[in-house]
Amino acid sequence: MPFTPMRYKEIDPYSDLSKYRGWCASVKHDGWMGLWTGTRLLTKTGKREFKLPLKWRNALQAAKRPLLGEIVIINKEAPAVASLLVDDAKWTSARFHVFDAPGDTTLTFRERQCLTGEAVSRVCKSYKGACPIKHVKQVRISTAASLQRMFASTKRK
Repeated sequence: MPFTPMRYKEIDPYSDLSKYRGWCASVKHDGWMGLWTGTRLLTKTGKREFKLPLKWRNALQAAKRPLLGEIVIINKEAPAVASLLVDDAKWTSARFHVFDAPGDTTLTFRERQCLTGEAVSRVCKSYKGACPIKHVKQVRISTAASLQRMFASTKRK
């Protein structure tokens, strides 16, 4: 793999959250991390490739850059995503939640977020129908209380 994927950090919402002031946070979806290299969609280790339907492959090529995100199947838990390695029929219920545009170490995370949004926009313009590729919004944490509110608003009911 030409670069190391960004790793998410799980935060205990009951710990001292003040140390995360200024960090970016987003919702973690229950899926598998996927890396679009520009030609292939790989698992986070880069050792396995997802079996993409042609419609997805053609759309992702419009990104014109690597993308990193979470691959999920609607209303399924993460283990179900393994089926996408061998079965392209289940991609109709799949989504790719993109949170980074890796590869250029000279750019800040914020700059990569702008590139990510632009790339996802290009992908969705080239996709026929409802676009299954989503740009994950990153929220800058201003206070411990704001992080706690974000956590509370995304918890499963």
